[in-house]
Amino acid sequence: MAVNDPSDPLARLPNCSGLSNRHVIWLWLGLYVHKGFLLDRDTCNGETMRDVVAQVLEAATDIASELPDKKDQFLLPAEQLEWITTDPRQVQWLTTKIDNLTNRVLPVGFPHLQGRERIVAALDIWLVDLEEKQRGVEQLHDQWRKHIAKDSQLAWFNDKKEGGFRRTH
Repeated sequence: MAVNDPSDPLARLPNCSGLSNRHVIWLWLGLYVHKGFLLDRDTCNGETMRDVVAQVLEAATDIASELPDKKDQFLLPAEQLEWITTDPRQVQWLTTKIDNLTNRVLPVGFPHLQGRERIVAALDIWLVDLEEKQRGVEQLHDQWRKHIAKDSQLAWFNDKKEGGFRRTH
């Protein structure tokens, strides 16, 4: 569903029109993890996620009214997360690091929330000062760069193996 789709169930609610998928995942998880709403885990990042969030927010208007402040308080700008990709190697490496950094704020068992989206979601619902969150993400980025820098140190091994390096007896 397009962000500004007139059929979007969130579009008719105050402070909810134009919400990206990232924002709606953050809202869904906030309702589930931090506000205690018993939502079906299969709907998180699923086809009906926007409908589920809209139903809750229609009844809980106080939550919808807080959205702009909460977004400013807890969501890093997208540019600060651009280095996180869908590369399976990076996702695997980051998943454990993010779980440790956030004290496993994101429970397991969300079949539609995987890969990069899961990593970003865990950071988004982590309730720490935005400056601390930013520092944590920058440190992870530095660690990732150091981790992949080791690849070039091992490249000579593959070059020798593929280039006909022969062992003499």
